[in-house]
Amino acid sequence: MKNFLSLSLAVIVFSIIACSGKMDIEKEMAAIQAVIEEEKDAFFAQDFNRMAATWVQEPSSVKLYMAGKGPVEFLGWEKIAEHDKENIPKSPSEYEKMNCIFSDYNFNINDDNSWVVLKATWDGLYNGKQQHIEQTKILAFKKIEGKWKW
Repeated sequence: MKNFLSLSLAVIVFSIIACSGKMDIEKEMAAIQAVIEEEKDAFFAQDFNRMAATWVQEPSSVKLYMAGKGPVEFLGWEKIAEHDKENIPKSPSEYEKMNCIFSDYNFNINDDNSWVVLKATWDGLYNGKQQHIEQTKILAFKKIEGKWKW
């Protein structure tokens, strides 16, 4: 009986330890999606600092997406920042009637890093011309101090 109680206690303790490290995948996916939406909202608000706050600002950072003309890539935080500063609308009217919707998320989440593949669909008027652009984005995320960044 004593061995049974010891074995039962050991099983309970190990079960608690094993379960305590489990990640809530749904919560992590929602947190990553929130970062993606924040970066988009900051872009439309012409706020580079908000955009930059969503990024891992390291030389190893990469921005990569596929567009109609092929792959587009920026290697290193400096190149990403340079591109994003130039790409922010110069006036609210540039993107006033544009909308971007993210869909078809495919997540691969680990402890403190994640890969996300998604579709970005841009529709609306840009500088007076009707636009429809579809992109496939490949985003790599890193969890820093409890917050996801890409």
